[in-house]
Amino acid sequence: MSTTPDIAQAPAKFCPAGWTELRLDEIADVDPDNLSASTSPDYVFKYISLDDVDHGQLTAYRELRFRDAPSRARRRLQMGDVLLATVRPNLLSHLLVAWPDSDWVCSTGFAVTRCREGIAVPGFVYAHLFGAEIRRQIDRLLTGSNYPAISSDDVRSLVISVPPYDEQLAIAGVLSDAENAIAALSRLIDKKQAMRRGVLQQLLTRAIRLPAFARDGDWRLSTVGAQFDIQLGKMLDAARNLGELKPYIGNRAVQWNRIDASAVGYVRLSARDMERFELKRGDLLICEGGEIGRAALWDAPLEECYYQKALHRLRPRGTYNARFLMYLFEFWARSGRLDQYVTQTSIAHLVKEKLEAIQIPVPNEDEQEAIVSVLADAATEIRVLEERRTKNEALKQGMMQALLSGRVRLPISEAVAA
Repeated sequence: MSTTPDIAQAPAKFCPAGWTELRLDEIADVDPDNLSASTSPDYVFKYISLDDVDHGQLTAYRELRFRDAPSRARRRLQMGDVLLATVRPNLLSHLLVAWPDSDWVCSTGFAVTRCREGIAVPGFVYAHLFGAEIRRQIDRLLTGSNYPAISSDDVRSLVISVPPYDEQLAIAGVLSDAENAIAALSRLIDKKQAMRRGVLQQLLTRAIRLPAFARDGDWRLSTVGAQFDIQLGKMLDAARNLGELKPYIGNRAVQWNRIDASAVGYVRLSARDMERFELKRGDLLICEGGEIGRAALWDAPLEECYYQKALHRLRPRGTYNARFLMYLFEFWARSGRLDQYVTQTSIAHLVKEKLEAIQIPVPNEDEQEAIVSVLADAATEIRVLEERRTKNEALKQGMMQALLSGRVRLPISEAVAA
């Protein structure tokens, strides 16, 4: 193990003034010898595996008795440990242990990096793990064909640009604030989505009625086939598809309640094909295979577009609200009700005959419109929050690149004081 460097005095090769490039083992202990936990065999620990972490977020863990933990995984963690994922495909499953509870152990898929006090700031080192430079170094070091991985020695050899300790604190604080803001938005989105799912279920099962319709009678029943004209899309066959080259969408473009216009392909279509398979604003598209029942309304993001066989196109015969049916399918698909209509051969799919026979409730037009408005407003609120989160994530990435490279310097005294 290298001796502790004097960061302030070290030469700054290819770094801003006052920074230096150092190996990780010069500022931290990687898999130190004192990690092994010594306790009674029946002591219960919280165990973290690679699959429990997603881009720095602990999404799950399991409790197990110490005697049941793999011997090489009995590594007791402490606050400030940086867990560096060493095995592909989990190479972004890094985690900063930011809680004081010491009853945690981790799998050997992590290299435990313990920063030296007064030399390296855990939050600063942790942020570096998501930067492009560290990822390039890891890619060069990976070995193995089935499960490419890096060793503890490889982790020790990783090089990062290191500023003085106070500047590390300032950078870590700014990036932590940005991450906390994103996490708060994620929690709010999760809460709003749960609320929307509850409202969706209550409105579509009549567990609650909107006040204006509370005294209306029961909803009558009909079928999808009675209310909608249904047509399966165009079979893609390069040898047989002749005519003009036209844009089309398939199953992948239809997401819940939205169309992904970036997933557009091109196919040659005859004049008859164009007449049969052209999409019109307000058409409802339902996935025939894959995630069966996934549905979205075509709101014409492209002036001209067609659709392939993996999709059913539903067009109202009368006044039934296509968006209301879209929400019904979302509720049914997620509650498992559509399973009874699925034809299972080698690949599960929803054939036209079974789709036509599905019974659907028929509220009056005004109540359909009112329910759609409530659910659409909830979806819009969530979409706005998701867009804000995406912008914040992009801003944080830009901040990381600027701050971790030293291209942007913080007013250290103010940042540390804050």
